[in-house]
Amino acid sequence: MSFPRARRIADAILYEGYVLYPYRASSRKNRYRWTFGVVAPRAWTEAGGCEPSSATLECLIETRDGGSAPVVEGCLRFLQVERRNVEAATSDGGFRPVASLRADGEEHITWEEGVERELPFTLSTPVDGAKVLETTLPGSVEEHGLVDGNVMVGRKVRSMRPLDLVVTASTVAAGEGLLRLAITVENTSAIADVGAAREEAVASALVGAHLILSVREGEFVSLLDPPPAARTAAAGCRNVGLFPVLAGEPGTRTMLFASPIVLYDHPAIAAESPGESFDGTEIDELLTLSTRSLTDEEKREARATSPRAAEVIDRAERLSDEALMSLHGKTTRAPFGRGSRVRVRLGAPTGARRTDAQDMFLQGRIGVVEEVREDVDGGTHVAIVLEDDPGADLHRWYGRHLHFRPEELELVEQAERAP
Repeated sequence: MSFPRARRIADAILYEGYVLYPYRASSRKNRYRWTFGVVAPRAWTEAGGCEPSSATLECLIETRDGGSAPVVEGCLRFLQVERRNVEAATSDGGFRPVASLRADGEEHITWEEGVERELPFTLSTPVDGAKVLETTLPGSVEEHGLVDGNVMVGRKVRSMRPLDLVVTASTVAAGEGLLRLAITVENTSAIADVGAAREEAVASALVGAHLILSVREGEFVSLLDPPPAARTAAAGCRNVGLFPVLAGEPGTRTMLFASPIVLYDHPAIAAESPGESFDGTEIDELLTLSTRSLTDEEKREARATSPRAAEVIDRAERLSDEALMSLHGKTTRAPFGRGSRVRVRLGAPTGARRTDAQDMFLQGRIGVVEEVREDVDGGTHVAIVLEDDPGADLHRWYGRHLHFRPEELELVEQAERAP
């Protein structure tokens, strides 16, 4: 199965919060891990654990008159936690846990990483509570010695616990030409201590769990904006831990993304985004600028914390000024661009109308275009700094601009020729 468009947004959700700025293991915000889509072992949850042991998706499929029964191809995706423990050698030949250890000039840090898992399945409707996927993912332990010069100074131990999981599915008629599909993902893994703390239990959990589905001989129905005939059925769908939205190209309905967080239909990654920053609640530009401002020592620790953190650091350092400016706002075409000299022309003859009391002080003055932006409604706005303003350089440095619509400005060359 190939879900290129859905996979991009799914990857962003899968790694949301994976490692946050300043991208170092020692940072307080990076000590509480795995916050989205956690499906914990059933025995731990039943003993009072704070994370659920299952997640359920319910969605609608519009069937085709006289056609074959719909067939759904699915993919369960999540992270399996891999612990990377760093241990220092002791004088008696043993090892003791440490937060970090340097060997041959390289820093090694205790951390938890996530290993991607993708488990495909297929179901033919109708189906009544059948297991469409049941599997065990084996655990593992790997040891790597850490040598400084010719001396063994410690070791790095990578370990994963085995995971057992079951995916079941059922369908029921939900009205004329509608089928309600329910899929439940359950973690049946054994856990040694059902009273363990959360940070211990997540080592046996599915993290960032989500589903990507495609359908043949039918189409999915949007639960966010269902057609009138499907509104009652859509309102009856119950989703716990998995929230379905239409995926794929806008206008299509053959793909569904069931996310652990609420999204909108046909979600997409902004074209301006240079890469994953693991914090969708923050602005790419601010994260990039902040990352660039880290000290060399802070960057060294970040790179040692996680290969994904190292990618963020390296990308921020090599990002061109032009690419960085593209993060500052969505630009659009206008009769002039950054650096153009323009004259403010408010009211007649352009027909533009403004009610700002300062208009009389701006009329006819010349400014320099700093940015051309487009708002969420498709409107174009031009940001300028007045040439004769004594604080022009300060305003430019702060990004404190005056904003106008394109029709309220003229290129100076055009204005000079005007009668």
